[in-house]
Amino acid sequence: MTQEPEPHPSPSDHDLGVVEAILEVVARHGAGPYPVDDLASLTGLDADEVWRVMEQLVEAGLATRHGPAA
Repeated sequence: MTQEPEPHPSPSDHDLGVVEAILEVVARHGAGPYPVDDLASLTGLDADEVWRVMEQLVEAGLATRHGPAA
């Protein structure tokens, strides 16, 4: 009998984890605005991941972009 490998989280599961981490920062520290590098530092996540998810939230109308667009 062979054992099936553990399934890896889907990208959407991972993105949900990033959103939850961002929401925890907001709950602890207030609404911000937070630069992506600050969010990455406060969440312990990679800045590129935070940037990608924040862009998705902005496009969905769930967040706003503050400061200069990169």
